[in-house]
Amino acid sequence: MFQAKEAGQNSVGLPGREEMVLRSCYYTTSQVARLKKLAEKLKKEESVLLREALDDLLRKYDIM
Repeated sequence: MFQAKEAGQNSVGLPGREEMVLRSCYYTTSQVARLKKLAEKLKKEESVLLREALDDLLRKYDIM
């Protein structure tokens, strides 16, 4: 979606093979427990939810 937006109007953005970058982060025990519970409820991986949250944060602050 972001690739299509950057390319301009009348374009289609297909999911590419975007390179993944490893980051080490620390979370509180309660955050991890709540994230795990949400992931199980939604039947999604925790990493997917974290990437979704990061996209929401970047959108909130209009960072493209």
